[in-house]
Amino acid sequence: MTQNFCNYLTNQYRFVYGVLQPCCWYTKTQDLSEGPEAVEKYKQELYTINDWVPECNFCKVREDKGMHSPRYEANKPTPVPVEWVTGQGISLEFQIDRDCNGACLICGDWNSTTWDQYTTQTINKKTFSIKNNEDNVEVWLRQIYETVKFDKVRHITFLGGEPLRTDTHFRILKEVKKVQDLKKVRVTYITNGSAKPTTEQLALWSELAHLNLHFSLDAIGEHFNYLRWPLQWSQVEKNLQYIVGLNLPNLGITGSYTLTPFNIFYHDRYDAWAHEFFKDTKHNPKNIFRQPFMANGVMSLAALPPKLTAIVKKKYQMDVTDNNDHTVDKCIPSYNALKYKNFMEHIEYHDKH
Repeated sequence: MTQNFCNYLTNQYRFVYGVLQPCCWYTKTQDLSEGPEAVEKYKQELYTINDWVPECNFCKVREDKGMHSPRYEANKPTPVPVEWVTGQGISLEFQIDRDCNGACLICGDWNSTTWDQYTTQTINKKTFSIKNNEDNVEVWLRQIYETVKFDKVRHITFLGGEPLRTDTHFRILKEVKKVQDLKKVRVTYITNGSAKPTTEQLALWSELAHLNLHFSLDAIGEHFNYLRWPLQWSQVEKNLQYIVGLNLPNLGITGSYTLTPFNIFYHDRYDAWAHEFFKDTKHNPKNIFRQPFMANGVMSLAALPPKLTAIVKKKYQMDVTDNNDHTVDKCIPSYNALKYKNFMEHIEYHDKH
């Protein structure tokens, strides 16, 4: 396999609700319930890839537009460490727990227990409450333990739901600790910022080679409250202040957000907040709202009205001499009247509730 193409196709395993894939964006998956032979065959197929394939179109489209892609980020640092090339070190991603206290407009009940409960409430007129995860996490954990050699793990990413609301991540880290020193392991959490880490979690985190808390925010202030209902920005900002104040030596803070017709005009406002919030800390404010992603589905930017598109492009169009590396203006696809109609119906329905 060509080292410079995509190292995570051969050394990364992403487990998502009972299936296996190399990353979030690769579209062909393998059902773990089909057994070890099917999983091994799937891995061997990945090993043969050394150029663009249709399953990698998410990254290809971004790179064709001159944007950074997950593939580009995954191949850092350069050169790729020997452990990655030889298969002696592997990276894991876990998305096996839907437990989440947010019903973000870009999400749905496939990835959030709060969305699931909200849908039941609005359709069946039942009382709303945030419920616990009821998916078969224990089955998926057993499949993972049968598939992965934890002594080779060098990086782990925990996704959700909201990973800090349950002990699933903690159990996996303790399994890793049974077979190797956590000083060899780097861990990333993709979090909505609503959960404050416990004392026990902080103690285990202190043993890691590096801890990255990656905050998925989408906005700040009242914009955040609307896009990430029923979460509250005031609580998220308070948790951020607490985490920064801990001054953990192995901690890095990064972030990302998904562009929608609601927030795309306000990129500069969010970026200004990040620069003010992190100005006296070791954390780089450019890493918070630096690389936006386009929303898919009903919140797609294809629903952005043409007049607003023109305003946004004028506001954020990069100049070749400008050192600003945002890509907001490159994220806008062609306008689609049907998607605009679906977007408006979606928003008007949920605004009533």
